[in-house]
Amino acid sequence: LDRNNLIVERDGIRVPVRKGESDLLAYFMQNAGRLLSPEKIIRDVWKFAYLPGTGVIETRVNTLRKKLNSLGSPDLIRNRRNAGYIFGRPDPT
Repeated sequence: LDRNNLIVERDGIRVPVRKGESDLLAYFMQNAGRLLSPEKIIRDVWKFAYLPGTGVIETRVNTLRKKLNSLGSPDLIRNRRNAGYIFGRPDPT
């Protein structure tokens, strides 16, 4: 993640991101492997209160996910239903 130039590089491919996406990805990277609730994400990244049912976090995460996975790479952002998100490579099965 190049936060100054708003570029993410994954599998040798450079993908432009917006400032908010860069902030969210940096937060996920700093907390890799931890379960992060939508409330915690919005409070820590954007410094405001989470409003359930608005879809704000879901939309932001899905936009970032699409950019990170644009070339068919494994998903780095995993959902935990009714709990939040975990960032990192999936466990091998």
